[in-house]
Amino acid sequence: MPVFAYKARDRSGKAEEGLLQASSEKAAARTLQQLGRYVVDLRRKDQPRRLPDIRLHGSLPWRRPVDARQLSGFCRQLAALVDAGIPMCTSLSMVARRLRPPALQRAAQQVALALSQGETLISALEQQRHVFPELFVRLVETGEAGGVLDQSLHRLADHYDKESAITRKIRAALLYPALVLATAGGSTVFFFLYVIPAYSALLTSLGMGLPEITRFVLALAKWIGDYGLWMMLSAALGFFGLRRLMQKGGYRILLEKALLRAPVLGGLLHRAAIARVSRSLSILVGSGVPIIQALAIVEKVALYRSLAEAVRGVRSGVGKGHPLHQMMERSPLFPPEFVHLVYIGEESGALDVLLEKTAEYFEAEVDGAVHRLMILLEPMLLFLMAGVVGFLALSLLMPLFEMINGTP
Repeated sequence: MPVFAYKARDRSGKAEEGLLQASSEKAAARTLQQLGRYVVDLRRKDQPRRLPDIRLHGSLPWRRPVDARQLSGFCRQLAALVDAGIPMCTSLSMVARRLRPPALQRAAQQVALALSQGETLISALEQQRHVFPELFVRLVETGEAGGVLDQSLHRLADHYDKESAITRKIRAALLYPALVLATAGGSTVFFFLYVIPAYSALLTSLGMGLPEITRFVLALAKWIGDYGLWMMLSAALGFFGLRRLMQKGGYRILLEKALLRAPVLGGLLHRAAIARVSRSLSILVGSGVPIIQALAIVEKVALYRSLAEAVRGVRSGVGKGHPLHQMMERSPLFPPEFVHLVYIGEESGALDVLLEKTAEYFEAEVDGAVHRLMILLEPMLLFLMAGVVGFLALSLLMPLFEMINGTP
């Protein structure tokens, strides 16, 4: 019967190596699982260590982040293979072949390569921080140490599924008005640059007096034609200047706070950010991560720097022995209902459960806010477009009406 050399961790996270007789590699992995071991590496003793069958695409790392939907699919595939007893190195190699996003595929390949060279899973993941978020790395570390990596991966998959869903809803709410405004704006600019100048020449040739509204529109069209390019350059410079300003911590926090206080949209973005904080904290506390370390991780995954600063203040106070809900109560960024549910969770000893319920509550609030926003925006955009079209049509047709009616 073949002999297999293995590397594994027990439920306390202690690493161990040894030899095991089994009829096949799958049988050996199944035996180790039954003994409560998490398999890191497994191979036949008479075979040399092989590098996984992967191909690296270039040497420069892909710095674009991977979205939540892609991370969710990656976690589910990896959890299924780990749950089946397949060693992590082999699992990563298998998953990498099927991954579509280049960033995630390359990161999985690099982690598999690092594992085959004897590095630990966490050290390999930490080298790919441009792809794997802090929450992912720390929860994998906790799952590996506790021998429940497959459960941690399933939790992460559920977390990223819900995060992706809420992100898609917000994008859908903002996409419709953005498209309508872009179309209306483009049409209006085209009208001012090409249609009105030609119409102006026609009115001038008729030698008739023009109403005030028509003279205003013709003057505006001339001004846009003369200075339109400079306006576009100024807008581009303003945009890049604002981006540079946003990179400075103090200005960015002020702008974020102003955005989160904006009517309708501010409440939507604020509740989405709180839902993410609540769900991230729930999954970490439920996995056994100490509250101070969990808050440090949540600080890094917060959507806004102002919210990250608030979480940092909470972490500092909790580290000094203050209750979690009291520290959250001091920041206006944490809504009263959120603080109250955290207090109930602390008192009942079921903080992770209450945080999960809190996340669901705020996600439902986001759903309702998106629905209300769409109901509000549709008639507003319709009236806006109708008003612009009506104003331009009236300004251009009034001279013709006056000419027909014989007005001098």
